[in-house]
Amino acid sequence: MLSYPGRTLKVCRFAPAHLVLLYHRRMANVQVGPSDVSSRCLRCIQLLIVGAMFVALAASATAPSTHKVQTTTVVDTAFEPTWEALIDVFADHQWAIQTIDKSSGIISTDWMRVDEKFADCGGPGLAIVGATLVRFNVRAKGSGTGTSLAVNASFRQSRTVDGRSFFVDCTSLGTVENIIQNEVYVVGGNVASKRKQEANKAAATTTYFCTAAPADEKVALCARSEAGCATRQQEIIAIAGDATACASTTSVVCFQGKNADGTQIESCHPSTAACEARHTKSDLLEATACK
Repeated sequence: MLSYPGRTLKVCRFAPAHLVLLYHRRMANVQVGPSDVSSRCLRCIQLLIVGAMFVALAASATAPSTHKVQTTTVVDTAFEPTWEALIDVFADHQWAIQTIDKSSGIISTDWMRVDEKFADCGGPGLAIVGATLVRFNVRAKGSGTGTSLAVNASFRQSRTVDGRSFFVDCTSLGTVENIIQNEVYVVGGNVASKRKQEANKAAATTTYFCTAAPADEKVALCARSEAGCATRQQEIIAIAGDATACASTTSVVCFQGKNADGTQIESCHPSTAACEARHTKSDLLEATACK
């Protein structure tokens, strides 16, 4: 309380600046009403309460720890299957890719929700914890017969205090990086194995060249080379008067047998009907069935 001749004024004891203002107003004979003093005191108290809340929040929250994370590893598959596997892994987890550049081997994402078990965000104190977010930056680079894979994950978490939202930075536990590396290793190995099988199958597949009589598809012969097909064309022309151009195929039906001097002969055709028609008229000895 402040006493002046003939009057006693009530002022807020938490706001010394207000005391100075009231003093000068009084000295200038400015009338100060009770509502003026009360509103200033109320505002002062509100500020003190909010300030106290943030002080309590800061005092109760704890910072995240730093963890040892293996961000880079080398997988024993070439770049192509590793790159394909990397895209498959992100698709499987439904992680939307924001930037992708195969020439530099870079894949990156925007912030997106992730399970909080992958990050250390410290203690929230009095704050209400919201979503935990992650942002990936991954690079694949060919290294000898394998591929170097670098996975960098940044984390943050949203929190709310007194209706105000904010983000805090978190540290990675290394779990999600390990998951990506392991899955790329497995999927990349599967992709590489599948490609090898396809290459071996393609190498083992024989290409044939076939020709036929335009008016009768059952009069059709195939050979393992274009030169051999040209010879078959002459045979068909002699039989039917005309023959189609030689066309390549990997699917034929054949039978085998021996000629009069014991030489093994193969007779191949573009269809089962053509093979059986030739088989019926064949004079080969010990002829096998069409297959």
